[in-house]
Amino acid sequence: MIISKAINKREKVTFADFDKVKGLAPSDLYIESQSLSYTIEDIETAIDSNDKRTMRLISNYFFNRGGIYSNVIQYKTDLISPKYIVSTSNTEDNVNALEKVNEGLDFIEKFSLDKQYIEILKDVLVEGVSFRYYVEGDSAITMQELPSTYCRTKFQWNNSQTVEFDPQYFEREYRDTETREKILEMYPDEIQTAYKDFKAGKIERKDGGYWVLLEPKEAVAFTFNGNNIPRYMSVLTNIIDLNDERILSKRRMAQELRKILIQTVPSDKDGNFLLTSDEVKSLHKFAKSILGDNKDIDVLTTFADTEVKDLQESQKVKQNTVDKAEQSVYTEAGVSSSLFNSDSNTTQKSSILRDIETLKYLISSIELFINRKLKEVVDEDLWMKIIPVSLHTVDEQYKRAIEGATYGMPTKMIAAIYNGITQKEFLELLNFENNVMNLSEIMTPLKSSHTQTGEEGGADAKAEADASSKTIENKNAEGGN
Repeated sequence: MIISKAINKREKVTFADFDKVKGLAPSDLYIESQSLSYTIEDIETAIDSNDKRTMRLISNYFFNRGGIYSNVIQYKTDLISPKYIVSTSNTEDNVNALEKVNEGLDFIEKFSLDKQYIEILKDVLVEGVSFRYYVEGDSAITMQELPSTYCRTKFQWNNSQTVEFDPQYFEREYRDTETREKILEMYPDEIQTAYKDFKAGKIERKDGGYWVLLEPKEAVAFTFNGNNIPRYMSVLTNIIDLNDERILSKRRMAQELRKILIQTVPSDKDGNFLLTSDEVKSLHKFAKSILGDNKDIDVLTTFADTEVKDLQESQKVKQNTVDKAEQSVYTEAGVSSSLFNSDSNTTQKSSILRDIETLKYLISSIELFINRKLKEVVDEDLWMKIIPVSLHTVDEQYKRAIEGATYGMPTKMIAAIYNGITQKEFLELLNFENNVMNLSEIMTPLKSSHTQTGEEGGADAKAEADASSKTIENKNAEGGN
């Protein structure tokens, strides 16, 4: 134990001398442990100046970093699977019409629409736009991706957005000549020609680049709603706020475990300190040595009474702050947070239906481009329609298609699609069952309200498994009738 006595002639310590007394307070309580490469100011500046290149860099950074931003984008890309039907406006020759439809189905099958749709949508959501070039091979059709940094879209042609390409891309991104030549060969002839013209000085520099308008029939820019900036750019400021709040929350949680031992530096009745600076250091060092390696308690040598203080606040207040910051991210994104947390089914369903609706612009743009190529390559009388199938709504959509078919509406093939059967499979199975196996003669339809007449028919009672509790109560009150 250290025993200190007041000595009249010892040195007098003043507040100005305390800069000599180092290490008397905890120094590691408020260390920042996490940071981001971009600030709110960086994002707001990029948006205000319409700097698309910077916005795309920032968006890609947050997408690759993971978390809510990438989860929302992944949710959107997984929301629907694009199926399709093909038909013809020329039905004078049924045999020829069927052959043409089958040719159309074979043509669209080469697109691998499921796969390319996801790639296009991801680009649109992350970068705001997907620049693509139509390339047809023997067994596959590729919508080849073009580098967004070296492309732009300023005009429309037949309701599709055109693409301008800057061939400087090959010079800037591939310095090695051999590598550049190999990469160049992977691109369509039109782009190779644009690079050769650029090298020959045939393209005038304008708007900061050597822009070449690509053939609108082959090149197309897809966007989410006609705006070619990252879809959720404004959400990123809320994500940064959330990140900061989580850092603060972690620091608060750490402080809950921390305690500070505050010890008094004695003074006389006139307020003069009774210990020299060296003695204060010794007192502080002694207290630290008693605590040993305990990281959850620290020592503060000061002028107050000695006490142990908890560094904590209301857990409810802290959690509410984080929850509000997280909710603001989903609100700005226009996506219900209930999709990523347990919540009411009603809320989730209405949110999902709204989210599916937001994809219509992009789906229509893809459909328009494919229809144009279908008429150009196969037959001008053919047309196709994309049927968006979502796991969240497929049962309801299937029932609607079946109901429409019973009333004579042309939805039989659509019902098959919602049941997981493509139009091509449907036609082949139908022909096989009816003309090869003669199942239409061997088998009779199952009895239902639509195949029965008179007293045999009538709508089935609502299944008790699907009935509400009120329905069941009413049924029991009526004696089960």
